Amino acid sequence: MAVKTFTQGEVATAADTNTYLANGGLVYVATGSNTSTTGNTISNCFSSTYDHYRIVGTLSYSSASAVSIYMRFRTTSDDTAADYKWGRTYIRFDGVFGSTGTLTDNTAWAGEVGNNGKGLFVVDIFNPNIATQTYWTTQWYPTIQSATNNSYIGGASGFKDTTVQYTGLTLYTSGGGNFTSTFTVYGYRKA
Repeated sequence: MAVKTFTQGEVATAADTNTYLANGGLVYVATGSNTSTTGNTISNCFSSTYDHYRIVGTLSYSSASAVSIYMRFRTTSDDTAADYKWGRTYIRFDGVFGSTGTLTDNTAWAGEVGNNGKGLFVVDIFNPNIATQTYWTTQWYPTIQSATNNSYIGGASGFKDTTVQYTGLTLYTSGGGNFTSTFTVYGYRKA
């Protein structure tokens, strides 16, 4: 929908206000919090209502060591564990830069939790419930490594090389211990 331009002295009607204010931006879909040793599932958050989604969340982990956070897209009741292609980069605040990637993996890299046990993430997911490839980009924010007193920020992008229609995702760690995620899921409004 095109943005309406109002002119000097023109009256904005209730219909104009309702239409133009309601038809833009992100729309709340769900919120939740999970604690698990194996993975935190966000079920039934993707549907045909929206084409693209944003997930904003916090992560905490009970271990004293830093761990990577991964995600897998889900169908109604199963995580899919194949055909993820992704790359990531990070920079440490003392200037160290790094990157990794994979041509095919059973997971998608989503972020990192430092050895202080905390992290923040934002994931944009494109086309998860459409019968085409699913793409994502993720950003993760200050992950404090207390042993070295460094912080990391970074991001990753990738795609799922299938045309499966997904309804949710699971976040999990590369290590054992209790892993907690709190998250809010938003849909990108279509009109």
